Amino acid sequence: MKAHILSLAPLDLLSFQSYRERIRINPLAVLRQAELIGAEMKQLLATILLGAGNVVAITLLKHLESRQVESLLAVIASACVGIILTKAGEYLLLELPLRFRPLRRLLDPRAALEGRWLEHIPGLPGNPYTVLTISYNAESKSYCMHGRNYDINRNELRTFDSQHVSISSSLNQVLYTYTAHQSLENQSDAAGVCCMDFRSSNSGKLDSGQGFFFNRDPQATKFSFSFKRVAGRDAESDQSIIDRMTPAPALPIAVHQ
Repeated sequence: MKAHILSLAPLDLLSFQSYRERIRINPLAVLRQAELIGAEMKQLLATILLGAGNVVAITLLKHLESRQVESLLAVIASACVGIILTKAGEYLLLELPLRFRPLRRLLDPRAALEGRWLEHIPGLPGNPYTVLTISYNAESKSYCMHGRNYDINRNELRTFDSQHVSISSSLNQVLYTYTAHQSLENQSDAAGVCCMDFRSSNSGKLDSGQGFFFNRDPQATKFSFSFKRVAGRDAESDQSIIDRMTPAPALPIAVHQ
């Protein structure tokens, strides 16, 4: 089964008006469809572990009975061992490895999207740059987005955080709702929806793409953007990333008469 977000079409074929209306009315309904796939796979593995725990419990019960251990005590001991093994297996295979990024990349394909991405929004000439960080939250056991928006002078204008994130099974599309907090006192906070369409390079790695976002209000304007992966040190500042990855403005050519 493939996970799709309401059968998302490529961005250039997407009916923005109807799609925006469906998300504006009930964004959670749009997100939950793709989230079900991850839950189903996790449930499948949990069922396998439960079955293995039951096999161990039954084997232990038979062994204790052959040793003429009291029946009630044997049943309780076997059940406890089965439960402990099942829970330990779930933690060791489903939770603990995801807390470490190298293991997460081996076990969870979505980890390929982790890192920082530089977005360029041509429709907002006053604040055209956003540095987005995609990371894994070990507490909520989900992926989240955090971004900062900058003007052309590299001044921070707003920050935003994802509320609900859905990643397609093919990893080519991400849909998330967000809340944005303005850095300027005379600006109000906002909430909206963003869709990102990832593309692979010749090496097969996801390193660029296109997307769009809009605030959740009836008069929302759609803003398209392009983005690319940020390579380099995690400690590098957002301003340094923008300076390094965007072309310098052209200087006027002096004409001598």
